[in-house]
Amino acid sequence: MIRKYLKKQLLTRWNLARVLRLLISSTVIYLSFEERNWLFFMLGIITLYQALSNTGCTAGACAIPNRTSRKQRL
Repeated sequence: MIRKYLKKQLLTRWNLARVLRLLISSTVIYLSFEERNWLFFMLGIITLYQALSNTGCTAGACAIPNRTSRKQRL
C-alpha cells in the first residue's frame, strides 16, 4: 500500500515548478559535493526531497495545487 502511494506521488502531478526544484536541487547537491560544502549538500537533499514528494514546506501548505477545470470549481 505504501509502495503504491509513493509510486503515485513520484509519477504524477509534475509541473514546471516541480521540475525546476528537481533540477536546482540536483545541481546544488552535485556542486556542494564537489566543493565539500556539507551545509549546502544537506540543503540540496532537503530540496530534492521536496521536489520528489511535491511538498514545499513543513506543513505542506506550500505545495502547488492541482489544476481544476471551471466545472469542478463551480
